[in-house]
Amino acid sequence: MQLPTADRGATGRVVHGRLPAPDRREGADQPPFALSQFDPSVRLLVRSFVAPAQECPVDKVGRILIPPPLREHAGLADEVTWAGTVERIEIWSPARWLETQKAARTPDAQAQLAARLHQLL
Repeated sequence: MQLPTADRGATGRVVHGRLPAPDRREGADQPPFALSQFDPSVRLLVRSFVAPAQECPVDKVGRILIPPPLREHAGLADEVTWAGTVERIEIWSPARWLETQKAARTPDAQAQLAARLHQLL
């Protein structure tokens, strides 16, 4: 997998598919770290998503080597779908991406998205 030219060298690493913003600290003041570690749901979140995170070095030409455990978890094989989501990138197997997009276009999902968008605006 190769990063777009604009993102090369910005951070020199990718952590669990996330490109850390260069102007942010290492995230110690960001959720989930800023949340109470006494909350069982926070501990579960950290154990499930933060603990297994792995750094994926980016080489000089922008290639990312995704470690085997992450490839297996994501169901990645020969081809991937790259989805930019503002501050993050998501790497999907093409089949799983299509399933997700199809589910997001159902009438119920569209109604939920519209309601959430209305809350945000």
